[in-house]
Amino acid sequence: MERETSISKRGFFTKLAKEVKEKYKINVWFAEILGKRWSYLGGEESSDYLIEKIQLEERLGLVIAKGLDKFEYKKEEILKLIRDRLNEFCTEGNCN
Repeated sequence: MERETSISKRGFFTKLAKEVKEKYKINVWFAEILGKRWSYLGGEESSDYLIEKIQLEERLGLVIAKGLDKFEYKKEEILKLIRDRLNEFCTEGNCN
């Protein structure tokens, strides 16, 4: 059962990362925060750009590969989209 949940979450995060990339032209991926370590959960990893880490929740982080100023300009819009989608996902009982 735990494995199914893990696969479900990975699929969700990968799908959300693709949505962000299509809409905002930036790469993002999600990570589980374990102390100082950020473990990959899903999305598109990239080392082509400067990286920014944003803690979304106690154990969930967002890693951004940003180019130009597109992310800074729409940062709040992007974070709102991510938080809205995460709330929808959790409302469906997937965050237990």
